[in-house]
Amino acid sequence: MSSLLHYYKAVLERERNDLVTAMEFAKVAQKEAMQSGTYHLLPLIYAEMAIISIMSGRRKRAINYINKARSNINPYKETVYYLYYLMENVDFHQKMEEISKAETFKKLLADLAEKRGILGLIK
Repeated sequence: MSSLLHYYKAVLERERNDLVTAMEFAKVAQKEAMQSGTYHLLPLIYAEMAIISIMSGRRKRAINYINKARSNINPYKETVYYLYYLMENVDFHQKMEEISKAETFKKLLADLAEKRGILGLIK
């Protein structure tokens, strides 16, 4: 299977609140992305791993994933900064609630684009 397919499975499991399975799929997606050379997907996968970690209550691990995602320059960089902002500036329970409201990662990107006024980010 491709790393993108495992990423989508991780998102689906997170939405079902099965965080352990979601993290397993995300880790498989990460390994496949590194082995297949699709490094442009890594920030997206790391950001998903950060969301899962936040929802699991593992803040330090989430910060590590966010820093890994931030080290890559890509279109998802703004979203990673937004997640980092949430972790630093918002009450933890409010963060979990806000992130869990996002039905998919694309929805989170759309929310960010709307807040920042970057309407061309999501098509």
